[in-house]
Amino acid sequence: SQNIAAAAMSGSKPDILWAPHHVNRFVVCDSELSLYHIESSMNSSTELKAGSLQLSEETTATLLAINSDTPYMKCMAWYPKYDPECLLAVGQANGRVVLTGLGQDHNSKCKDLIGKEFVPKHARQCNTLAWNTLESNWLAAGLDKHRADFSVLIWDISSKYAPEVAIPMEKVRLSATDTEAGLVVTKPLYELGQNDA
Repeated sequence: SQNIAAAAMSGSKPDILWAPHHVNRFVVCDSELSLYHIESSMNSSTELKAGSLQLSEETTATLLAINSDTPYMKCMAWYPKYDPECLLAVGQANGRVVLTGLGQDHNSKCKDLIGKEFVPKHARQCNTLAWNTLESNWLAAGLDKHRADFSVLIWDISSKYAPEVAIPMEKVRLSATDTEAGLVVTKPLYELGQNDA
């Protein structure tokens, strides 16, 4: 697709992640999230659909959905359980982790989580994300080191913690409606990897 070709030319490296419950689906993360479905080229017409990728003589990847709602993406992780299958966690350059979705799954559990943000005390890049496969509501975020903060934060996606009173609201940059709705969480479940410097 043009997304992958443009990323290769710009020097950025897109991240590719296979769907945990569909062997024929994957998502490409670059400036946006693009969901693809792999299918046999022999079953479709000879002309490639817009946004599709020719993977081999026999196989194409058809674009199913695009999500460009989450800017500054640095990493992502697909929710490990089947329900909600649409859920992705996206780590951003400012350290925030945002829950987002792709396409077809419109159940209420997914709708309640989409747009929820997890904000560290100090802004710095989120480098990796990992879901706990047993406690599927736990999400680990690996951040750049900071002299006054932990570099691994474990978030509970079902948490409704609002900002602590000690944090000035202008530093957190949240609207009152976000915190009231439980869409922004600023208190992790666990903090690990404190910098001793």
